[in-house]
Amino acid sequence: MTSEEKIFADLDSETLKKQGMNAFEAMYAQLKAKDKYIAELEAIIADKKDGEVYWSPAGFMQAKQVGKYLGLRYSQVVEMGHTGKLKMEREGKKLIFFKDDVLRYEREKKGLSIKSS
Repeated sequence: MTSEEKIFADLDSETLKKQGMNAFEAMYAQLKAKDKYIAELEAIIADKKDGEVYWSPAGFMQAKQVGKYLGLRYSQVVEMGHTGKLKMEREGKKLIFFKDDVLRYEREKKGLSIKSS
């Protein structure tokens, strides 16, 4: 239990009296700590580039994640994997796609294909 949770749990206890706090001050301190924690989490998410939320650190995505990232339906993503537009591998029941291939497809879709030299 964190100190803020302990304060909240012991609003009428001797702990508050020893700290010279009333119940409203204790609740305010807890809410302020929670707001700080939420702001830290939002900063972590905001620092991620678009797409990093979707793929794993190893650069893998599942079909549903690819669909959400590219704005496609699940069936469209699966079909693209079967036709070879996107590199796909099966892992049990899961369909695994690769970050580099999804980014390549996204660039081509936007007309920004990279020409090899």
